[in-house]
Amino acid sequence: MKPQCVVCMKVLTSESFKKSQLKKHLDNLHSHLSTKPREYFANLEISAKDKD
Repeated sequence: MKPQCVVCMKVLTSESFKKSQLKKHLDNLHSHLSTKPREYFANLEISAKDKD
């Protein structure tokens, strides 16, 4: 399984899976969600897995 953004479902490279790169992706592409708590993204991940 490849690393994937739970918001846009974009497959990320191993290099972009680093915490600083994930934050950059979030701030640049999903800035409206950058203040959401970690639990919000955990729920998105669970929802994405349930759809598969």
